[in-house]
Order: sequence, then C-alpha cells, then structure tokens
Amino acid sequence: MEDLKHVKITTKRTSESVYKRKDLPVLAVDVAGKKIIYDTLDGYRFDHDLDINDNLALLDSVLDQCDFYFKRSYSHEYSLKLKNKNVYPLGLNYKVYNTLYKDILEYRFGSKSSIKALISYNRHLAKVFNIEFYKDICHENLSMLPLIRSNYSYEGSMLFLTRVWDPYELSLPRDLIEERKLLNESRADVIRKFKKRFGKSFIGGFFDDQYSRMHFPDLVIPKKFTSKSNYLNLMKSASICIATTGLHGSIGWKLGEYVACSKVVLSEPLEFVVGDGFLEGKNYISCTNNEMLNAAEKLLNQPDKMKEMMFANKAYYEKYLRPDNLILRTLQVAGVL
Repeated sequence: MEDLKHVKITTKRTSESVYKRKDLPVLAVDVAGKKIIYDTLDGYRFDHDLDINDNLALLDSVLDQCDFYFKRSYSHEYSLKLKNKNVYPLGLNYKVYNTLYKDILEYRFGSKSSIKALISYNRHLAKVFNIEFYKDICHENLSMLPLIRSNYSYEGSMLFLTRVWDPYELSLPRDLIEERKLLNESRADVIRKFKKRFGKSFIGGFFDDQYSRMHFPDLVIPKKFTSKSNYLNLMKSASICIATTGLHGSIGWKLGEYVACSKVVLSEPLEFVVGDGFLEGKNYISCTNNEMLNAAEKLLNQPDKMKEMMFANKAYYEKYLRPDNLILRTLQVAGVL
C-alpha cells in the first residue's frame, strides 16, 4: 500500500453558500494543494425545491470551485450534461468508524454529542441507551470471510431489514412525497412475499418508528432486533441479503455492508454507477421486485454459485471498498500519489 505519512491532509466542511441545505453529506478536503470534494448524497437533489436541470447547474457551480469531485450517486447520463468534467464515481459506502474512534475528540467536551459518543464506547451502556456500540462498526469488525455451507436453506439464511421514509416529515415537493410512498410500498411488498414463501428462512421487516407502526404494523420488527449490533449479527449470520432502491434512485448503504461481509446480494437494478468492476452476475444479482423470489430460489439450488459470489465480494471489498483503499483510489485519481 502507498505510504501516506508524508501527504499533508487538511479537512473542512463545504461553506454554507455552496449548497442551500446545511445537512448535506458533502466534505471538502485539501490534499497537497488540491481541493477534493466527497459527496455521499442520495442522488442529485441538492435542493429539493429545484428540478434536476437546476440541481445540475448547482453542482456545476460547485465543480467550478474544486479540482476533483467524487460522488457516491454517480450517473454517466447526468455527467454528460455538466459543463465541468471533474466529477468521478466514489463507489459504495456505509457507516464505519476507525479503530481509535476519533469522533470523541471532535466534539466539545460536555456537549450532547460528546456524551453520546462516550456512552457508545461502553457496550453495556450502549445497550441500555439503545445506542450503537462503536466497536461493532469499526472497519475490522465490519468485514468477514464467506460463510461456507453445504446447504444454505437454514433459519435466518435470508435478510432484509430496512426502514420506511415518512413522506411528510419534511416540507417536500409533491414528486418527492410520492417517491417516498412508492418506495415504502415496494419494500413492504418484497418483505411480505419473502415471509410467505420462505418462512423462518427469511428475516425481514421495518425498523420500529411512528410511521411504520401506523402504516405497516404487520411488518414492524422490535427494536431489540434492529439495534445496530443485533442487526449486524443477523446480517453476518445470513447468506443472501436483499437490497432495494433508495431515495432518489440511490444505492443504499446496506449494499456496502453486504459486500464488506461477503454476502450474496439480490438487488433491484442499480440506477447509479459503482465503478471499479462491480459487476452484475458476479457481485450481485440484479432483479426487479417481481423477480426476486424466483432469483432467491434459484440461488438456493446453486450453492457453488453462491460461494463464488461471496468470494468475489470479499475480493472486491479488500481491493476497492475497504475504507483505506477506497480513499487511496481517489487520491490516485487526483494525482496526489
């Protein structure tokens, strides 16, 4: 691996004047005199009140201010419409901490955020307060070798635990309200079909919140099963994991977790580019909502194919998705290394 000790890196959030929304997951980094921006936003709706063409114009104004822009939700089609050509696919992403858990050092001592971070450092306290235990999502613990079995039809062998999106929690335009409703219904349909067909072999449902209890009470999973630690244990025990399209057509964070844990992945068709040789048929099976059941049954009868995909995703994680290598690749593209 490249020696990064002599590369000076300073980081800062993009200024409020760049994007209207202050909560956008966009980070500007200065590396060896080059301004690099990392964008893990869902899709291209930087401003919910603007249409796609105006949002692309907004992105172009940001591209004017940087040397390289790495975007999680990368589209060749949209890139062709941009004046600037310095935007590149970032790849898959998921939440992960470094070993030292430096987040604790970034919070003002005594603040609510610092207290929450300190609680999450203790497994017992994290469980009491229903906060994720940080060691469970350190990158060393969020990867694993493939599960090698002679038979993959076992209790809990298939997993799809997900969330619903409240269409009215934000002041959204009509098209985004409808998008959330359709997304929720599509996910509910997948869960109900798999529950009916596979019984105890399938673990699936919605995280417990007010909206899911009101609209999908039959699919709500108790919080004790969906805490981050318990969710990760269920995922690591499963062999086939299901991914559906996220907000604005985005690729969900779950897909990155599945690949990191060497899982067989059934996914709705990807609307954005992952890059780096992440291939349909090799790293995931692409299928529509209506095709997923048959795809899962076919896989269960092909254990050798399942093992091939598990090992392919293990190799992909080590080469491209592992946090240090993911960032290393962007620095190589930027010509820093």
